[in-house]
Amino acid sequence: MKKICCRVLTVLMSFGLLLCGNGSADALMLTLESGAFSVSNSSNSGGVFYAGSVGTWGLEVTAGSSFPLLGTESRPQMSLTSTQIIAGSADLKITLSENFGGINPDISSFYLDYQGFNVPSNKVIFNFLVNDVVIFTDSLNNPNFNIQDALANVSIGNPTKLSLQYILGPGTGTVDAALQPVPEPGTLLLLGSGLVGLAYLKRRKKA
Repeated sequence: MKKICCRVLTVLMSFGLLLCGNGSADALMLTLESGAFSVSNSSNSGGVFYAGSVGTWGLEVTAGSSFPLLGTESRPQMSLTSTQIIAGSADLKITLSENFGGINPDISSFYLDYQGFNVPSNKVIFNFLVNDVVIFTDSLNNPNFNIQDALANVSIGNPTKLSLQYILGPGTGTVDAALQPVPEPGTLLLLGSGLVGLAYLKRRKKA
């Protein structure tokens, strides 16, 4: 729960920067849908926010962030958080999407984390979409879940648009999702070399 609260605070604190800066990213889009009701919010500065109702649903805070607040256009990161979702009478779909230009072709897959607390156990579906096509889906039947590194071995092809999506049945709760690239082999090599160097210096200092 602390992790979710930290992500919400990070996005909210960034909104002061959003009002002052001119982002160069393509529009980040947050869409909430329930039956015939739909609400959308977009931003070119990397952060979107919504608080209010969607049909019979009430949402205390729903926030999404991406480039330039998170990651880069070539190595994208995304974060989606919706807290204190108040029971509705129909399904609720929450989608965070962004178009990226020039994603690094060396990125073969992503790390994907998603979690929920006190969500309706009758229907919780999490989807990850690439170019509007679902390439990963998970149906959860537990009101509390915490899934880590779900996409480490899933190929994403040549993406230009990435989306995180929740579909919730009637109920209450809090959901969260985060996406980041799997490190390139070269990055891992540099990290490993750095750790070895630190260990060597530590041993030398003790001697």
